[in-house]
Amino acid sequence: MAKKEKLIINSFHEIQDKNGFISEQDIKNVATEFHKSDAEIYEAISSYANFNLFKSKKRIVKICDSPSCHIKNGEKLIKKASEILNVKVGNEHGKVIIEACQCLSLCDKGPIMMIDNKIYTKVSEEKLEQIFKKEGLV
Repeated sequence: MAKKEKLIINSFHEIQDKNGFISEQDIKNVATEFHKSDAEIYEAISSYANFNLFKSKKRIVKICDSPSCHIKNGEKLIKKASEILNVKVGNEHGKVIIEACQCLSLCDKGPIMMIDNKIYTKVSEEKLEQIFKKEGLV
């Protein structure tokens, strides 16, 4: 990754840490700061599963299903999470949203799960319920 791209990504991490999501105005501001078009910036950040592009009062559970996490039972974790939380993957009508996402950039520590902005590594089916209890989801 080029130095300028790292600076852009770092800017978005700071924005998300502060606001919980990245707004359309944030994209415009970063585009202006780095002399890029809004479309170039949007394309860059939308490929990162760990950025939230909308503000939500709902809790968001993202479980990585990229090949690296998939072979470490990522798909089974998604099904188990759906069972425990009684929410279908992708359903946005409850207080919790479960998403199967692509790479969260910690492949060596997979399977990876992110609840809101907090990352959990080496997640197992056995650990899921404990994590959900800790997060107040069950």
